Amino acid sequence: MSPSRVMADIGSHWCDMAEHVAGERIGSLCADLQIFHAFTASQVSAGRKNCLSIEIYGTRASVAWNQERPDELWIGQRNTNNQIVVKDPSLLKPGARSFADYPGGHSEGYDDTFKQVFRRFYQSIEDGSVPVEYPQFSDGLRQLLILESEIESNRKHAWVDVPRE
Repeated sequence: MSPSRVMADIGSHWCDMAEHVAGERIGSLCADLQIFHAFTASQVSAGRKNCLSIEIYGTRASVAWNQERPDELWIGQRNTNNQIVVKDPSLLKPGARSFADYPGGHSEGYDDTFKQVFRRFYQSIEDGSVPVEYPQFSDGLRQLLILESEIESNRKHAWVDVPRE
């Protein structure tokens, strides 16, 4: 089995999501592809179907999202009750609203992701002034650079810098 298999298959999606959500590029990393850590990418976790998740922690609040429950956003508060917010397009900001077609209480599924990507792709062909809001070849290259850095880090047992495109 290739040492990159799980990181190439699942980890690349997590790294892409983390960079997108944070609006920042991974600058350096330390990868150990042999030992179980709190951040895991696994193809052998019994019962998990596609648990791609992200958690962001601040000093006063935190948020967590899990692809197995895509319509829910958990918000943790330091000084008040936690809450689970269910996707409802009527409550979303205009930039996010265009990614949700179904009314609140109606789940958008995995297939809808591709619908949204192709909708934006065709809009950009029709109107060149439309912002590019879909993956580019450069995004795939970016994940390959991260993957190569993960393999190098594992081999060296050290932090390595991720090359800029």
